[in-house]
Amino acid sequence: MDMYILSRVFDSTFDAVVPLGVHKMELSKFLLPGFKMTATLASGVFCGTAISFLFTDLPIYLTIEPSVAIESFRIKLERSSNYQGPLGILIILSTSSVYLLDRKNGFPWLLGGLLFASSGILSGSFIKKPIARLLQETKSREVVQENFLELGKLHLVRTVIGFAGFGIFVYQLAFT
Repeated sequence: MDMYILSRVFDSTFDAVVPLGVHKMELSKFLLPGFKMTATLASGVFCGTAISFLFTDLPIYLTIEPSVAIESFRIKLERSSNYQGPLGILIILSTSSVYLLDRKNGFPWLLGGLLFASSGILSGSFIKKPIARLLQETKSREVVQENFLELGKLHLVRTVIGFAGFGIFVYQLAFT
């Protein structure tokens, strides 16, 4: 769908939902900072947990017994999958809203949201494979370490992409 069409749909929806007497400009000034802060805080949580996995969990998984590492990873995976999807959706929705409310200055926010969307696509298409191999029956220590290292490399790429988006958000808040 073309962004022009999306903006027209947004404008017509806005006109239908907002009560009479409230101007679009007034509401934009009120909502825009909220959407910006939501995107920045949610992306900060997202990136913080990614760094935590890379620098605290992964080194531990590489040194402990493979069966314990896999079970601990399974628990962490279940817990993190409950909030990663909703956080990603929140980031994408809030950055899209910033762009739709402020088309003149909203493109960097949309770009940051697209970086987080690409991070989610990376997770869905590439990171699931090493996770599936890890969660299969316990293998030798070398095979488990290989799978954790592959997962770590892919997770590092995802983290760098996420930090690029987070950096855009922080820069936009600080200097615009």
